[in-house]
This record gives sequence, structure tokens and C-alpha cells, in this order.
Amino acid sequence: MANVNDKVTKEEKPNTNNKDKKVLMNSLVAYIVYISLGVALFLLSFLLRKPWEQSDPIVMMQILSDSCVIPGILLICFFLIQLANSWGAFDGVIWTLKFALGALIPINAFTKDRNFYEYKRFKIANRKAVHLEGLIVGTIVLIMGLVFYLIYAINMR
Repeated sequence: MANVNDKVTKEEKPNTNNKDKKVLMNSLVAYIVYISLGVALFLLSFLLRKPWEQSDPIVMMQILSDSCVIPGILLICFFLIQLANSWGAFDGVIWTLKFALGALIPINAFTKDRNFYEYKRFKIANRKAVHLEGLIVGTIVLIMGLVFYLIYAINMR
């Protein structure tokens, strides 16, 4: 038996569609940012090893492996820092810095939370969800690095 309150009106449907589109766009933007960061770290690591000077394909696989593992580990570590922040690991440090800056620079944004208890309650009430995009992209890049390493290790025999 359906309740009268369960009915969705025409006015509510566009709001849920817009909210779903906003979440999808935020996730898409996050993936683009993480992939761009991963590619930039890969290129930085790859070009610093001077691959154009290498003629041995085995050494080239080692360079590719190292160039994939480094951004993969960094992206996963970045995700873990975000996870620790969402659990409140850095709240004390952030509040202390805001309080110290508020003493030096009289801006309302620094001085609105006068004690740690108010700041902590505000942070708990407004926690952001942890996005898995960094973990997913980092894991994929790390797996690519492991594949290059396996090719390198098999050819070293």
C-alpha cells in the first residue's frame, strides 16, 4: 500500500536529476584531475631517466616500470592522506594554524572558531565523503608498473 508522501512530484524530479548530474560531473572532473596528475608524474619520472639514451629494451622496461610505480604509490598515498583527514586526523593541526594566523592577521575567516570544541563540532557536522578516484587511478597505474616489472623480470633470466 503506497503512502501519499511516497509520490514524487514533477518539481522534485529535475532536482534529483540535477543532483545526479552534479555528482557525475564532480566524479568525472576528479578522474580527469587524477589521470592528469598521474600522467604528469609518469612523464616527469620517465624523462628524468633519459630513455632516449637507452638502447637495451630490458633497461627500457625497467624505466617504464619505475615510471609507473612512482605515480601509482604517490596517488595511493594521497588518497590515504585524504582518508585520514576525513577521519579527523589533522583537525588539531589545522585549528592551531588557523588560530595562529588569526592572531597575526585579523581576518574573520581565521578567528570565527575561537575554541577547538566549536571547530571540531563544525568539522564533524560538515565532513566530506572520501572519493575513491585517487585510489582507483593509483591502483591502475601501479598495476601497469607491475606488468612492466614482470616483463623486465622475465627477460632478465
